[in-house]
Amino acid sequence: MNAPYNQWLEMNRAAMAPMLQWSELAATTADKLARQGLTVAQDLLDLGARQMQLAGEVKDPQKWAVEESKLISEYGQKILGRAGDYLSISKDVRESVVSWAENTAKTTAESIKATAESITPKAAA
Repeated sequence: MNAPYNQWLEMNRAAMAPMLQWSELAATTADKLARQGLTVAQDLLDLGARQMQLAGEVKDPQKWAVEESKLISEYGQKILGRAGDYLSISKDVRESVVSWAENTAKTTAESIKATAESITPKAAA
């Protein structure tokens, strides 16, 4: 008597599994991007603090310009590194999405085939 209910329950679990995996992938991606964004924001705060410190310490405009140029150059190098980090995250996400899509397609095809076989009358041998 519970067989139809158990079949229905299993069918719903199987149907929801890809969406749960997708939600986990989306949450993980959002977390990685948020952490990366916070790292970039921290870099900007550090740059601003160093610029303020420089403005307070250096009174010669030419020396200030040289030191400011060094700060901007350092920041530029950091940003290039951060861009590489974003690309790495993007690559990881792409690979995860492709893997998720392939697994979902395979599982769905297997499920459809099994369902079709279970409802198709068997030919007499």
